[in-house]
Amino acid sequence: MLLDRGEYPGAVSRTYYAIFHTTRAILYSQGTTAKTHSGLVSLITACQGAPFLLLQAPLGSGS
Repeated sequence: MLLDRGEYPGAVSRTYYAIFHTTRAILYSQGTTAKTHSGLVSLITACQGAPFLLLQAPLGSGS
C-alpha cells in the first residue's frame, strides 16, 4: 500500500477521491448529482453540513 511505502501524497489523493466518489454515489442514490467538487460541497452544505443525514431519508421527504 502507498501509506506503508511512505507515499503520503498518493495515499491522501486516493483517499480524497474515494470519499468524493462515495459521496457522489450517496447523492445519486437520493436522486441528485454533482459533477464537480464545488457542486458536491454545495449539496452537502444544503444538507446543513451533515452528509450522514442523506442515508436516513430521501432528499425532500420531510424526514
